Amino acid sequence: MYKIIFIDDEISTLTFLKYALDWNKLQIEICGTAEDGEEGLALIEKVNPDIIVTDIKMPKVTGLRMLEQLREEKKNVKVIMLSAYADFEYAREAIKRNVSDYLLKPVDEHKLEELIVKLVEELQQQNNYENIFQIEKMEKRLKRIIAGTIQEEDSGESRKEFARIFKNADICYSCCIADNSYVEEPEFTYE
Repeated sequence: MYKIIFIDDEISTLTFLKYALDWNKLQIEICGTAEDGEEGLALIEKVNPDIIVTDIKMPKVTGLRMLEQLREEKKNVKVIMLSAYADFEYAREAIKRNVSDYLLKPVDEHKLEELIVKLVEELQQQNNYENIFQIEKMEKRLKRIIAGTIQEEDSGESRKEFARIFKNADICYSCCIADNSYVEEPEFTYE
């Protein structure tokens, strides 16, 4: 399940967003709502959502300012901007800040669903890339452990912690250690 939050100063829009789609079917969990950008930033810190649907114009902190802050913090969250204004300048500013999409109010639920499906696919693809990267990282580390070239300082994890993580991964390696001196810890040799 991916986490989504809604940020809008109009209660009617927040209510609509909550009930517009079958979120569970889309693999989405609604993790909260906020009524202005300041509350929105606090909610983002608390929830760490995958997707944010936010109004562009709100009291205290605008959607654009919030998006700018997210990008400054290098948060790679998908953001959908909502606006009651068909002003190209707002859209242009949102695009500059790498917004996922820009929808006009009142929100068309079919367009919203299409967009959410697309974003979930992007998130799944992103997770697949991250998993591949983690597996490659684990593989390199395992090779260094087997070869005896790894030092404890090379990583924050101890060898036992690495063995636990590696054991729980959905991958399998097989090797033959001809000389026990390559691995200092018999427990790890057994694992």
